[in-house]
Amino acid sequence: MKTSIQETLACDVLIIGKGGAGLMAALKASEYKVKIILVSKGESSTKYISAFNVPLGHEDPGDNPELFLKDTLREGENLNDPNLVRILAEDSIKVFADLVELGVPFEKQNGKFRQRLTSGNTYPRSTYYKDVLGEEILKCLLRKIKEKDNIKILDDVVITDLILDESCVAGALGVDLKNDAFLAIRSKVTIIASGGAGNLYLFTTNPCDATGDGYVLAYSCGARLVDMEFVQFEPTIIVFPGSIRGSVMPTALLGKGAFLLNSKGERFMLKYDKEKKELTSKSILTRAIFSEISSGHGSPHNGVFFDASHLPKQVIEKGFSSLFKHLISAGIDLRKEPVEVAPASHYLMGGVKINERCQTTVSCLYAAGEVTGGIHGANRISGSSATDIFVFGSRAGNFAAIEAQSIKFTVSIHKFIKMCQKKINVNYEEEGDTLSESIRANLQKIMWDCVGIIRNKKGLTLALKKISGLQKKIKGIRVNNACEFKKDFETKNLLKLAEIVVKAAISRRKSIGAHYRSDFP
Repeated sequence: MKTSIQETLACDVLIIGKGGAGLMAALKASEYKVKIILVSKGESSTKYISAFNVPLGHEDPGDNPELFLKDTLREGENLNDPNLVRILAEDSIKVFADLVELGVPFEKQNGKFRQRLTSGNTYPRSTYYKDVLGEEILKCLLRKIKEKDNIKILDDVVITDLILDESCVAGALGVDLKNDAFLAIRSKVTIIASGGAGNLYLFTTNPCDATGDGYVLAYSCGARLVDMEFVQFEPTIIVFPGSIRGSVMPTALLGKGAFLLNSKGERFMLKYDKEKKELTSKSILTRAIFSEISSGHGSPHNGVFFDASHLPKQVIEKGFSSLFKHLISAGIDLRKEPVEVAPASHYLMGGVKINERCQTTVSCLYAAGEVTGGIHGANRISGSSATDIFVFGSRAGNFAAIEAQSIKFTVSIHKFIKMCQKKINVNYEEEGDTLSESIRANLQKIMWDCVGIIRNKKGLTLALKKISGLQKKIKGIRVNNACEFKKDFETKNLLKLAEIVVKAAISRRKSIGAHYRSDFP
């Protein structure tokens, strides 16, 4: 792999990430006739989305944006940025209408959209399409984007560095994985929409590409991060059979009347939240399941039993048809038997601090989607991930394009290439010998054991010490070929992000939301 710039591109708006937030930002920005480059490293977790929260009041006319706002603040323990939460609640209706106009087939009945009750919501406000909503939204967005002649998509490209001209982001340095080559992208404004970091942990719902690159990119150029200690664990992830391990058992099914049982056949959530039971917040549900497993009351494969066998067959066969077929293919009939589930890392509530226009604390740098912080506070309610992604993806694209129209390139092409080449010379070795895969595995175990569902000072301090040791082993990033480069680069990002999460968890000396300290119960 050559350690020199092989290609130089230029655009008005550079978008890092081709998931829901990135696609929505690109589509909105394209309306301003600006030149857009959309960069994708790999698989997006957006396709796994099963619900979009919007206070339409179609299922219960009592719902409205103000109540959605209150639910979000309550579940976030009021650590949320109230201005961002108000935007989330109020803009959700318009953005939902935009998705409908794009052709997303949200389910309807008698002229109204169907809405489910999911955990953390006071009213049924989760709209859906069977159990494959995310896939349908991505299809509709990509179909529309392909009609735009001012959007250029670069697949299989890893953005390694943001390039600063004084205190302003002037573009980015990347690696073209297909061609084993470095490329430079000069831009007027940049949007980070790179998704989450589930691969900090051993067991996650996220695709393997969710390695926290965006958080580290922003942090490395001086952007402020907030609420990084708040890691949400999805409570009900299939642990057996092995062929479908890691698949999500949607909490929306709990809203239909399914419940959880321990090895003694007890509906144990009655002990942890008598009023809401399985429809309590995800953090309480997660800790309850973890506690049952830890106390020896778990299922044979270190989970608990998710039982929907008492529900009417049509609820499972029609309402969750893809899930039903998925389980049948693995030999599990949800109509007749329970499924073993356990918690897995799912969503990072913290992230890059943004304002109402999606601007970060660094000039010419925007962010949207899971990579941002401040919207969900200490905990996120079920179904609001999609709302966040598309509401703020839309806003980021809009305001970034407006700014791009009003400014010129901040640095000459000659100077920009020189700055990118300097990054390569300083940060990336032509040869090296790192053990990134074993280092990543060690890190994930450290995070699971010490910075997981239940934490304490002793474990967090030990984690920080071990992470520091791993960081010393992976000082440089080798560039023998693009595949090795990507692995080493991602592992280095995970190590830096882990350090940030642990330090934040140590400094938060109380239990709140998804951050539970056994030494501060």
